[in-house]
Order: sequence, then C-alpha cells, then structure tokens
Amino acid sequence: MYENIDKSLYTPMMRQYLTIKESYPDALVFFRLGDFYEMFFNDALVASRELEIVLTKRDAGTSNEPVPMCGVPHHAVENYIEKLSNKGYKIAIVDQMEEASNKKIVTREVTKVITPGTNINEHYLTDKTNNYLASIDKNDSGFIFAYCDLSTGDTFITNLNKYLDNLYNEINKLNIKEVVITSNVPKIVKEYLTNVLHILTTSITVEKLDNYLEVLYQDIDANLIPCANILLNYLIQTQKRTLIHLKKFKEYSINEFLKLDYNTVRNLELLSPLRNNDSRKSLFGILDSCNTAMGSRFLKRSILYPLTNKKQIDERHNIVEQLLKNYLLLPDLKNTLMEIYDLERIVGRISYGTLSPKDLLQLNRSLI
Repeated sequence: MYENIDKSLYTPMMRQYLTIKESYPDALVFFRLGDFYEMFFNDALVASRELEIVLTKRDAGTSNEPVPMCGVPHHAVENYIEKLSNKGYKIAIVDQMEEASNKKIVTREVTKVITPGTNINEHYLTDKTNNYLASIDKNDSGFIFAYCDLSTGDTFITNLNKYLDNLYNEINKLNIKEVVITSNVPKIVKEYLTNVLHILTTSITVEKLDNYLEVLYQDIDANLIPCANILLNYLIQTQKRTLIHLKKFKEYSINEFLKLDYNTVRNLELLSPLRNNDSRKSLFGILDSCNTAMGSRFLKRSILYPLTNKKQIDERHNIVEQLLKNYLLLPDLKNTLMEIYDLERIVGRISYGTLSPKDLLQLNRSLI
C-alpha cells in the first residue's frame, strides 16, 4: 500500500514517515514529533479506533487531501502501547536521533519494535505468568518448536515430529502470544494460527547472527539450530540491542512428561476455572503458596509438564522430604525467600537499560 504512494507529492517530514513505514508495513508506526508520538494514514484510523482517541487531519503540504492523524503524549506512551499489545498489534517506535533544528529535517530511526510476544513492560506482564514468543521450523523430521520469555531470558526448544496436533497443543497450553515462521512452514499452519487461534504470526528472513549468540544453542541438537536462529533473529530485528540476559536453549522432549493437551488443561481447571478468570479457584491457585514470582512461574510450568521419569520424581520427593524433616528451618527459609524479588525480570531490565531506582533497591536486598 504505502510503497505505491508518490512521496514527491508530500512534505519532507511526511516523506520521511512514508519511507520508514515501507519497512514496517505490518506495524503501527509511532512517529515522534516533539512531545507526541503521531500516527498517520491507516495507522491513525486503526489507533484512534482501538485507543479511543481523537482522529484529526494534517496538512501534508501539497494539493492532496489532508492525511488522517492522531497522537499520544510521549510521557504516557507505555499505557497506549500496552493496550495495543493486548489487542495483538505490533508497534514500531520511531524516535528523534538529534535535537530539532530549523535548518533541516530531524533524523529519525526505529529504535525498537514492540509486539505481544516481546513486550517486557512490567505493566503489561503478570508476575506469575510467562509471556512467550515462539518460532516454528519444518524439516525432514517434522516440526521444530522454540519459545522464549524475553522478560526472563528463558528459552526452550523441542522436536514435535510430524504431528500438527502436538504443535497446536504446545502453542495453546503455553498461551503463546506470537509466532515467528519462515517460508518453509506450510501455509496451512500460518492460516490456522492466524484465523483459528488468532495469534500474531510473522514471516521473516533469517540472517547471520552476532557471535555472542552462538553460545545459546551450542548444546542442542544440530537439527534444532535453524529454529533457534529464527527466534533469535526476530528478537534482534525487533529489539535492536544486545540481549545479554538470554539463557541457553533448554532442549526437551514432550515424551519426558505426561501429555496434557489444551482441552485437558482447561477441563481439569489446572490453571484457571471454567466459569470465571479467578485463578485462585484452579489447581495452580490452590497450590501456589510461593514467596517469589520466580517460584510461581516454576510451579505453573511443573503443573503443565508433569514428570514421568521415576528418577526425577524421586529426586523431587527427596527434596520435599528433607524440608519436612527440617521443619524448624522452614520459617527462616520462607522469610528469606520473601526478601528475594523477581531477579529474572530485573536482570532483563538491566539488559534493556530500563532499570528503575526501585529495581536497584530490590536487587540490592535480594543479593544481601
């Protein structure tokens, strides 16, 4: 659409916007103009409707009709981004890279792309729930599936063989917010994800990664590496920064755990009840007496992936037994855990450079 617009008919500033928009056709472009982020053309129509803000028009400086426009204050932009992320939209943030001058057009660049699967704003996230972005690859052995919680740095990868049911079950069970694919994934898969599961799905071209990222997948099966590359490529392309907090991919097999499909998880009310959204009335809500957000997220994953290996089950039981035998230590242990904040997400914000004074105080208390 935007590539067919004759840019010569517009002002230099509007030409700058259109050039950037061509590179991000599937995103709502938040274009920084002074103290506001502005949206134009169809982006303005969508944003004004979804955010319930006033739609106006801007004179483009030519004989053309004024273009649709809406805007939000830069100091409150996170609130608007959160609303759009919850609705499944992708947002490209365009910032001014130099001070405004009367002599020339200010240089502007996309500084990050925020999507439902990559939004790490603490107002968007839930302490006890992971926010997963996934990637899918297809090879001779079947479907490879990888996913990551960018806020904690956790990454997982598995071979799901040729059964689409396994793929869809993992996506549903984990409440995946966004999926990245390449051209070798069958079209029917993308259509199902988009039209049936209503998940934001993006196709990308894989490029060579920086060397520092190779350590993340050096311990996994070679057949899985292309899928890991898809996920990492998308993270780098959208976040436009060095992500030092990402952890090594954990390779697993669904055969290592009791198989629970989405309907089983839902009907057994493992994570949420059938009749309302009060998670306290689910199995997870009843069991969750964890004193840290990290513990709650681990408990939720343990419920979704029950162990079947007797040795691992015995090891877990032995840990519980030791705690029961040393019950006099439990009060001190609980009190200590209550002083430990969400270190995984604090480290994530350090990696992003979005650390707040509150985060530093919590990090200090946790380390002590």
